[in-house]
Amino acid sequence: MVTKAKKSENRKITVNVPSDVLDLAMKANGEGLTATVVEGLRKVAAKEAYARLLAARGTYKSKMDFAALRD
Repeated sequence: MVTKAKKSENRKITVNVPSDVLDLAMKANGEGLTATVVEGLRKVAAKEAYARLLAARGTYKSKMDFAALRD
């Protein structure tokens, strides 16, 4: 399960990225460099949670009586 991380201190980093990829990402995000990189990192972090949800597809055992809900 992906949860919001506690507010933490910022870290200054230096990365080399292809400028065309960065330009496309910033255009798609509609934000500046920092916001685009943060959103991308959050999506990478959430990738595992999405994979687990997809793997569990159809295996949830509900305790609700769906027939009673239809009435």
